[in-house]
Amino acid sequence: MKKMLMLIAALCAVPMACKKIEERYLAEETGYNDHKFNFLLIYMTADNDLSPYAVDVLNRLEKGAAGAWVYCDLADSAVTSAPFIMQITKDDSAEIVSPVVKSYPEQNSLDRNVMYRVLQDMKSLAWQSLPRDSRYLPVFHLVVWGHGSSFFPGEKEVTAPKTTASPLPKIGSRSLGWDEGFGGRSFMNLRDFKWVIGDLNFYSVIFDSCHMATAEVYEELKECCRFFAASPTEMPAEGLRYEFLNPDGEYDFDAENYDYDLSLFGDLFRVSRDYYAQQPTPEKQSFCFLSIRTNQFSFARDDTVFRTALESRLQTDSGFLKTLYDGLQPTAAADTASGEKSLLFDMEGLYTALELPSPFTGENPAGFEMVSTEKILNTMPAPKGLSFYFPIDSEPEINAAYNGLAFARYGLAGYMVTE
Repeated sequence: MKKMLMLIAALCAVPMACKKIEERYLAEETGYNDHKFNFLLIYMTADNDLSPYAVDVLNRLEKGAAGAWVYCDLADSAVTSAPFIMQITKDDSAEIVSPVVKSYPEQNSLDRNVMYRVLQDMKSLAWQSLPRDSRYLPVFHLVVWGHGSSFFPGEKEVTAPKTTASPLPKIGSRSLGWDEGFGGRSFMNLRDFKWVIGDLNFYSVIFDSCHMATAEVYEELKECCRFFAASPTEMPAEGLRYEFLNPDGEYDFDAENYDYDLSLFGDLFRVSRDYYAQQPTPEKQSFCFLSIRTNQFSFARDDTVFRTALESRLQTDSGFLKTLYDGLQPTAAADTASGEKSLLFDMEGLYTALELPSPFTGENPAGFEMVSTEKILNTMPAPKGLSFYFPIDSEPEINAAYNGLAFARYGLAGYMVTE
């Protein structure tokens, strides 16, 4: 009899389980939810030279992003001397008044186990803030704030190929980070970050960091979220302008405005672009941001026209990449004001060279949205899409990291550019 009752209970539980799965699927697919339950989680690694900017960002968050949850690791701050989680409250003063809801001992915030535990804590705190009778499932959005340099491994100082006698600009020394305050300088490589967020169910992943909108980063992370946003260029140290997100301090989730159902962040990118475009000095006018609905685009699918065209061109013209490498210099996606060549280039030029229609322009069928000033650092045209890495034979360690990422799937390792 007891076994029979257990079987009946189990069968009755199946529809409830299916209903929860269905609700979760609908929430993730459509992005629809009560606006109170779209949680913005911001992970700030500022135990470095960005620390004073991070304090400023906390203050600006209070002006426009009340309800957000922030983890912050600062080098030196009047807020607290240890890493902490803060829930942002609405405040227009020059002071930071939001309460610290959880503190941590000194720790390496770029250790993958630490980041995973902190993000779990942030999600748990957000869940606990929901009304007990809520029938809505929350949607989580992650912002990664700090230094960023695409997928380049943290153990390697990357420099542009030497073309002049002038000092070489370093365009990358880490994927994420750095953290100065625990056990020396440390970074987080891209695949560790993927391991962290792989099962945390973020609807969107947004990098308020430099150089993270590359083909390699996107292809590695596109299965981890429904919405990806980042800059293919250097970002201003002050980052996105959160103070303009919503002056009322409440999330405005109007899904009708944008086809990717995230008008909140579409507005954030646009107000940031407008803010920096109006700055008086050229170095402050740089802003470029790309957003992608991940389930609508992948250039690495085996059956794409892009792959066929690229493989065909490489077979008939082994010097194609070298020609492209030289010709794309004016549209480089990193700072080339010194005259040095970059390792990162705008993919728009690659589509043009292959005589293919670009997914980054036109009617935007792939779910792309680009917001930018007309030029980067007032010297170069702004990219029109993702950047990508050219394999350089003088950078074997970078090529080793690159070989497991997006463009290696096209066999480009055999066509490295020789300087």
